[in-house]
Order: sequence, then C-alpha cells, then structure tokens
Amino acid sequence: NTSNYITSSMAYDVEVEVPTGRTDGSGKPVTETYNPHTYSTYTNMDGYWNLRTHLSYGLPVSFLRSNLNVTAGVNYTTAPTLVARKAADGSVRLDDGVIVGGQRNDASRMSYDFRAVLGSNISENVDFTLSWHGAYNIAKNSLAVGDADNRNRYFNHVATAAMKFVFLKSFTFTGNVSYQQNIGFTNDYDNSYVLCNLYLGKKVFRNRRGEVMVGVNDLLNQNTAFSRTTGSGYTQNSINSVIGRYYTVQFQGHPRLRRHGRDGPQPQRGRPAADGASPGRRQRPDVLTGAAPLRVHLLPYPKIAPAAQRGRGDLLTDGTVTNRFRPVCGGSAARGCRCRPGRRR
Repeated sequence: NTSNYITSSMAYDVEVEVPTGRTDGSGKPVTETYNPHTYSTYTNMDGYWNLRTHLSYGLPVSFLRSNLNVTAGVNYTTAPTLVARKAADGSVRLDDGVIVGGQRNDASRMSYDFRAVLGSNISENVDFTLSWHGAYNIAKNSLAVGDADNRNRYFNHVATAAMKFVFLKSFTFTGNVSYQQNIGFTNDYDNSYVLCNLYLGKKVFRNRRGEVMVGVNDLLNQNTAFSRTTGSGYTQNSINSVIGRYYTVQFQGHPRLRRHGRDGPQPQRGRPAADGASPGRRQRPDVLTGAAPLRVHLLPYPKIAPAAQRGRGDLLTDGTVTNRFRPVCGGSAARGCRCRPGRRR
C-alpha cells in the first residue's frame, strides 16, 4: 500500500480555457476555449496496491538431455485515479489547470500467468530452448455502471523456439521463431503474428573465439508490435510502426580472460624471472617477486651446528658466551633466519 501515490487525473468532454498570452483593452488576459475529448494531469491519492506471488519448479528431462522449468503466478494491481465528466459538473480550473468536480475511480487488474521453458544441455555444438508464456487478464473500474462494462477480459501468449547448431567444426546456424497472439474476449478482437530471425555464421580466429554472421530479421515481415494498455476507464490497443524485414552482417567476439595467481601474473615463457629463476619454467605463486619462500630448517636441539655454520658468539648478561647458528637459508647471522629465529644454546 502506498500513500500519496502519484496518479493521473482524467477529465472527459470538458471545456478548457487556455491563455493566449495577449490582453484586452482593460488589461485582462485573453483566453481561448477548447473542448478536448480527454484532459489529463497528475494528482496525489492514497490506496495503491500491488500484490503478486509465483511458484517455480524445475526438473531434468533425461531422454532429451534437457531441463524443464515451469512457473505459475498471480498478480493483482489496483491504482486510484480521479475522473471528471462534463455531465457530472466536472471542470478544469483556469489558473493552475487542476481538475475539479471529479470522482474517485479504482482501476484494478488481476492477471494469471504461466510459463514453461525447456532448455537443452546436450553439448556445446547443439543448443536449443523452447518456451511458452501465457497470461489471462481481467481489468475492472469501480465507476463502471454494468457488469459488462466493468469486466474487460483478454488473453495474450507467446511461444518461442531458439536454436543454435555448430557443424563442420566452424560453421553455425542460429534461428529464433516466436508466435504471439492477443485475444480480447470482451471487445472481440484477435491479433497474431510470427517473428522469424535466421543467421548463418562462421567461427574465426584462434580457438574459434570470433564469429561472423549473415542473416535476416523478421523473415516473414509480419511484426506489428501490438500492445494493449488498460487504464482508468479506458482500454487502448496500439499497433506500432516497426522496421520490418531487414538483413544484417554481425560480428561477435568472445575474448579469453587470462587468470593470474594469488600474488600476481605468472612470468612469461622464454624470459628470465625477476628473482633469477630459470627462464621458460612456470613458478609457483609462493616464489614470485616480492614474496619470500617459506622454508623451515629444523636442527637438533642438543646438537651443535658444524663450525662452518657457527656465528661469532654472543655475550649474555651472565658473562657466558653462546654460539648462534647461522641460518642455512642464507640470512645474516646478526639478523637471524628469515623463516624462523635462530636457536640459541
């Protein structure tokens, strides 16, 4: 529920006075009177509702090596509007254009829809999708007098088949066919058309990551772009102008993204690594530039290291001298091993 919903305010068959920008001899503005069939503006009203719920279920189809998904739902919408008519003393105020003398009308629409999609999972060379979507709609207006005028029932559905096949290793065939039908039960109308798009392509470049396609859109030249709109006290059917049949040449590229290790990119083949490793060999992420290798040197505690690995000796607070092990990994005796502190005895 929404308070202060911005909705439309409609006035039918009313007189509207529009200033012309001129003044008469007494200095009053000169206006002209128009009689439009519909005059609309905006207003704020309470009582907007939009409720919907959907259920989905999917299951595999083993013998087709495909997946089936079905969805069913209900959608309810009600929108308040302000409607004024000349017969009911409705008018338009001259100074600000606000409609006065209007009545509240709640335009509601209940929609029941169902969708089914069958998608293939066969291989990268065979791909198809079959789908169907239908919706049954009931539109009502609270200001309608009779039940025949109050119920506007219509049904629209679309069936689509999309496919793509790869043959002879590098040639492709892509097709998309859809059938759309709009049926009006209250107004008794039927509009339908078929939209068909076909393309023939050739994969190019290394690893076939590019594709050049030549095809035709709207092969049957039937697209009418039909749409139906229901509002406060009216129903509008519209057919839009579209391009129609046309031919295209398309190019599609699929770049390959190079993956790097956790600490940065890998060194290229044939070039020496930054830390002096042998060229042409891929290194592990833990020995890249800026990351010290993790090396742990375990020396027996009661055993003193050989003389070649002893340090100069440290003078302790009690006056005794102890030997410090020199790190085997190459660290300085003064700073200790980089992987673990030097063990003292």
